Amino acid sequence: MARNVAQAGDSAVYLTGRLRISGFWLVLGSILIIVGGVMRPPGEGASLERTMEAVQSYTSAWQISHLLTGFGYMASALGAVTLLTFRSRLTSGPVAITGWALIALFS
Repeated sequence: MARNVAQAGDSAVYLTGRLRISGFWLVLGSILIIVGGVMRPPGEGASLERTMEAVQSYTSAWQISHLLTGFGYMASALGAVTLLTFRSRLTSGPVAITGWALIALFS
């Protein structure tokens, strides 16, 4: 009897650890997307020439902004895929599973 309780407790600890890992990746992805968006320099004007001039004058800022945003999307996708790999309350219904799959797909 004690063995079954220990196994049930171990699986709860394992599930909680997986949820924390997924949450970490989702939070990290959100932070990176926000930081990348804030760092993005202005420059999307009405004309293509004006936009290209802005990109040319702030090249490194544009590169860093897009790099951080891309890493943020990858971290969000990793968190969503991690959530989809095990059964929890967050993935208990078909609508929830579909939502997490769409986050992983479009990230």
